Amino acid sequence: MKVSSEQRADTVCRMQVENPDGTWAVLYKDLAAEFGVSRCLISKIAQRAGLARREYCRQVGVTEARRLIEDHMRIRGISYELIAA
Repeated sequence: MKVSSEQRADTVCRMQVENPDGTWAVLYKDLAAEFGVSRCLISKIAQRAGLARREYCRQVGVTEARRLIEDHMRIRGISYELIAA
């Protein structure tokens, strides 16, 4: 399903609304479900509109988790060879 230009404008306005406690009023996943599109498309709409990238504090992404593990292993001097053995 495609998102029309009117829906994009409405979506961009809704993306910018914050709750009084600083959390976002509307999550990208909720907008994606509403329009029947992927969360990545909603994120791309925000990016093209010039909105700042959202920081995800609720869930650590796989890339971020991998980076944290690799940093931990590097600091402790643990190599992948030791883990595989």
